[in-house]
Amino acid sequence: LEIIQRLINLEILYLGENNLKIIDPDFSDIIIHLSLKNLHLNFNKLDYIKRSHFSNRNLTSIKSLLIQLNQVSFIEPRSFEFLENLEFLDLKANCLV
Repeated sequence: LEIIQRLINLEILYLGENNLKIIDPDFSDIIIHLSLKNLHLNFNKLDYIKRSHFSNRNLTSIKSLLIQLNQVSFIEPRSFEFLENLEFLDLKANCLV
């Protein structure tokens, strides 16, 4: 993920279909320098979302977050609190009850 840090004008990051099982604890610090508007984490094997995944206050540019078709069964409270400009959140086809 280090190379991603250099792509400061990147607006769309597609990490879908990679069999990701966890989100790196430093993920929000890695993508902080980007101009991300759309983040795709769909079609992976994520099973939980922690508050720390999107806890950086500089992630306000994200407008669309796609986490559908994973295995998410738990989302820690206030996980999306700092995504102030989030307009679209897709969590369909997960294991949420």
